[in-house]
Amino acid sequence: MDKDKTAVLDNTYYQAAFSEENGCIRHIIDKKTGKSVCLGNLDEALWKLYFRDRTSISSNQFAAENEDKHFSYTLSGKELIMSYESADVNVKVVFVASGHYLDSKVTVANPREVVLTLNYPQKTTFNVDSLNRFHFPHDLGVAFKKPFYTAGHNSQSFAQGTYSSGYGDVHTQGGRYPNLFSDFVFLDSKDGTMGIYGIQPEESIFVPCTLCTASDPGRRSVPYYDHSFNTYVKPGEEWISPVLRIEVSTSLKEAIQTYCQGNGFKRTLVDKMKAEVYDKFRKSVLLHYRSRKLARGEHFTFKEDTKALDKFAEFSPIQMHISDYMMGNFDKQYPDMLPPNPVKGTMEELKRFYDRAHELGMIVCPYDNPTWFCEAPPAPSLEEHGDSVLAKDLDGDVVREYYYGNEGYALTFAHPILKKIRERNIKLFTQDLPSDIIMQDQLGARSWIYDTNPAAGVPYAYTQGIINIAKEDCEHVPLSTEDGFD
Repeated sequence: MDKDKTAVLDNTYYQAAFSEENGCIRHIIDKKTGKSVCLGNLDEALWKLYFRDRTSISSNQFAAENEDKHFSYTLSGKELIMSYESADVNVKVVFVASGHYLDSKVTVANPREVVLTLNYPQKTTFNVDSLNRFHFPHDLGVAFKKPFYTAGHNSQSFAQGTYSSGYGDVHTQGGRYPNLFSDFVFLDSKDGTMGIYGIQPEESIFVPCTLCTASDPGRRSVPYYDHSFNTYVKPGEEWISPVLRIEVSTSLKEAIQTYCQGNGFKRTLVDKMKAEVYDKFRKSVLLHYRSRKLARGEHFTFKEDTKALDKFAEFSPIQMHISDYMMGNFDKQYPDMLPPNPVKGTMEELKRFYDRAHELGMIVCPYDNPTWFCEAPPAPSLEEHGDSVLAKDLDGDVVREYYYGNEGYALTFAHPILKKIRERNIKLFTQDLPSDIIMQDQLGARSWIYDTNPAAGVPYAYTQGIINIAKEDCEHVPLSTEDGFD
C-alpha cells in the first residue's frame, strides 16, 4: 500500500486525512482558511498503549502489509473504522465526522498484560509560526504563544500542586486531569482553530486524563498537544474509551459551550442554592473565623466567639467559615469532625454560635474533609475499621499522604463504611448544626490515583468516587471546595 495515500473524511468545515499505511493523522484542514490547522501526529503514531510491565506498543508499529501487527481500515460515508490486530493487543479506532466535530472512540481488547494508559491522540502537531494562542487548563487557564514553544518549554514547566501521593504507574508526561480543571484545550492559529476535548457521560465511570503541550526537543519548530486516558484493562477484557472530540473552525467560546453541553454541565449557582441563601451569598464576603489568643496561642471558646460576632454585624451578609471547632484540630483525626474539640466548648455552645450568626443575617460555612484518614492521633473511625476503607495502590499497599507535618492515608471513597461516616457527618452539619454551606476541602483539588481496594470497583474510579461524594452530599446542603474541576 502506498505510504502517502490517505483515507479522507471531508465536509463543509474541515478535511481530515489519515494514512492508509497505519492510520495516523496526516492533516486536518480548516476550510475557512484552507490551511492545515493540524499537521498530523508526531512520529506517525495515532496512539500508544502502556502496559503494567512498563512496556508499550504504538500504532506506528502496525502496517497494512504486516501480518504480526496488521492494520486495516474501512471508510463508509462519514465513518472511518481502523483496526489494529496483534498478539499483544487488539485496538479499534472509530471516527465519525459531523458538522464541526470529528468524534472518535478507541476500543482496547485482549491485551497480553494490564493496560494502564492509552496515549490518544498522541502528539498532535501544529504550525508554531502561525500560532496565536494555545489555551491550556492550568490554574485559572493559560494561553501559550510562540516563544513558549521555541524556547523549549512544556506545560510541565508550571508545577501543578496536588493533594495525592503514591500515584502509581502513569507513563505519559503532563498535567493530571483532575487537578487540571478540564479536559479541554483550544488552538487559535492563523491556519484556523481546533478544540480537542473529552466527552464523558454522567452515567459512565469517569476516566482520568493526562494533558501536555510541548515542542519536540529536537524540533522546537514542531509544537504538539499530547492527550492520554488512564485506565485499567486486564487480559481478556475489552474497554472502550470516552469520546475524544476534535472541533474545527469554531471560536473558543463556541467550543467551550459544546464541551459543556457534551459533558452535561448545565447547573448554575442559582440551581445549587435555596433562593434566600443565594441572595445572601452573592452579596457576601468570606471570613475565615479562626480566633486565637495570640499572646498565649490559645483558642477562644465558642462562648467568646459568639459574643464577638456582633463586631462583624455591619458587614452582613457575611460568610462565616469556621475550622477550629474540629474534634482533633486541623488535619487531625479526619474524617471524624464532631463532636467539637472540648477546648472550644460543647455541641450546644457551637449551636448557639450558629443561631447568633443567623440572627445577624450571616451565612455559616463549616470546614469538612471526607478525603483522607489522619493519624497522630488516629481518627476513631480508623481505629475501629483498620485499613479496610483505605485505598490500595497497584501493588496492594496502602497509600500514605503527608501534608505539612501531618500524616495519614488515602481512602476508597466507594467503601460503604466511609459512606456511613459521611452520612453521619452530613446529618450533624445539617440537622444538629444548621449549616448554610459546607466547605469540603480537597474534593476539587485532589488528583487521581489507582485504587485496587475491591470496594473501589475498577482501579481508575478514584475520581468517580470524589464526584459521587459531591453529588450525594449536595442533595442535603450546598457545597464549596478548594480549587475545583468541571
